[in-house]
Formats: sequence, C-alpha cells, structure tokens
Amino acid sequence: MKALEEHIVARRGKAGVALRGEKRVRVLVHSQVHAEGFYARSGYERQPGQFLEDGAPHCLLTKDLELVDEDEAR
Repeated sequence: MKALEEHIVARRGKAGVALRGEKRVRVLVHSQVHAEGFYARSGYERQPGQFLEDGAPHCLLTKDLELVDEDEAR
C-alpha cells in the first residue's frame, strides 16, 4: 500500500488533479469485508454501507493523500 500511495503522490494524482489546483487526492478502495482491517491499518476509513461485488460482500474505504509540489515531484 505504501508503494502505491507513494506512486500516486509522485504522479500528483490521476488525470491532472494537481493541474486543477488540488492539493490532495482521495483514494477509493473496494475491499472485501473480511479484508477491511488490512486497509484500516494503512489509514483507510470505511464508508457507510456494504455492497456485493463478484458475489462477495464489499465495503468502500477512502483515504486522502497530500500531493507534493511539482518541484518536489521531479
């Protein structure tokens, strides 16, 4: 998870988020309910509700990541 988050921060978000002046990006994760603790240990917060995905109960977890300045990303 740490490597993925570092990649997102270094790329300054997806699809030009930083170009729109955003200082952070929200990461969304669909987690099987039984694996929710894995993401929680990395700082992801569960959102209300559950849903079925591929026949298994899932929940949505989110985490906001601060983006680095363009000069720092180089």
